[in-house]
Amino acid sequence: MEKMMDALVKTEAGKGLTLMKMPIPTPGPGEVLIKVHKTAICGTDVHIYNWDPWAQEHIKAPMTIGHEYVGEVAALGAGVTGLKIGQRVSGEGHLTCHHCGKQHELTPLGELKALDGETKISHIPDYYRWEREQVREEILSGKYRLECDVDIAMQVDYKAMYRVGKGRLVHDLDGFHLTGCDGKLDYTQGPLHNYGLYADYLWYEIGDVICIGNRETTYCCFPKGGDCVAKTRMAVEELYKLKKRRKPRTPETV
Repeated sequence: MEKMMDALVKTEAGKGLTLMKMPIPTPGPGEVLIKVHKTAICGTDVHIYNWDPWAQEHIKAPMTIGHEYVGEVAALGAGVTGLKIGQRVSGEGHLTCHHCGKQHELTPLGELKALDGETKISHIPDYYRWEREQVREEILSGKYRLECDVDIAMQVDYKAMYRVGKGRLVHDLDGFHLTGCDGKLDYTQGPLHNYGLYADYLWYEIGDVICIGNRETTYCCFPKGGDCVAKTRMAVEELYKLKKRRKPRTPETV
């Protein structure tokens, strides 16, 4: 009897995915069969589920989805070297620098490898450290600034999140400044207000979010275009550390 596995499948063009039993594949020449222990739903999978214009252009149904995972090598196809049965591996992914265009892939051993040219950073924690150093340099040079259009939602109680309109979010050396809702909203938050920032990707499938606010109100800002969540979070942390070192701790107007 053919061995089966659980799989999320895009069975046809249109919105949705189907959880179904699929035959466990046999690895061909140069291929590896991975027994998945943990997996995740990423932004690409959400595009495929929603069958938006990107998915319609790039995806051909039927297709078994899923490319973010960790597991172990279960079988080796002919000609495969450098791997062994039972070895822990993770799914391949890419990191792209939007400044220089250089791309890195994630190897089966969890290291970064440049797709073209020299690999300058192979250890992922070193890559994160490098990202933070670049943000800190921007702050120290006075060049750091985020400014983007946002959709705004407010939480004023524990009943619901209320969408209130559109606005403009600025984050610079003086902290956050949120304006919008046809001039009815004007909120500022200094750099010593928080030592961290609640921010997330594709929050509840609405979009990337940056949350600021005080004890009375939380403002959830959904940036329109661009990937700024991770950089903003690091900038908040670095600004807090720098400002705290430079002056005594005093009550701050927010």
